Amino acid sequence: MRIRVLGPLEVEDDSGLVELGGVRQRSALAYLLLHANQVVSTSQLLTALWPADDAPMTARKILQNAVWRLRGALSGNRPEGALPELLTRSPGYMLRVAPDQVDLLVFQQRVAEGR
Repeated sequence: MRIRVLGPLEVEDDSGLVELGGVRQRSALAYLLLHANQVVSTSQLLTALWPADDAPMTARKILQNAVWRLRGALSGNRPEGALPELLTRSPGYMLRVAPDQVDLLVFQQRVAEGR
């Protein structure tokens, strides 16, 4: 699986582009990718998705639904444990990915090697 963050957000598997859903799902995925392989708290995600004074009362539930749908989109027909994997980890979520799957991580690695 290949994930592109630099440019339009896209996830591609062997069968083509993966449908990522609506704005909240895509935004949650993008934020988790910026913090790949790290636990991101639910409160951080909520702040990233909504301005503090504009979050609906159901924001936490909307986020949970977005994560549930992303899990389905990212798992596809792959075996359990294959990367990427969206995990629930206290106090929030973690997107576990191999560094060579995400264009941003490859870019950062090459910049570090070039220095």
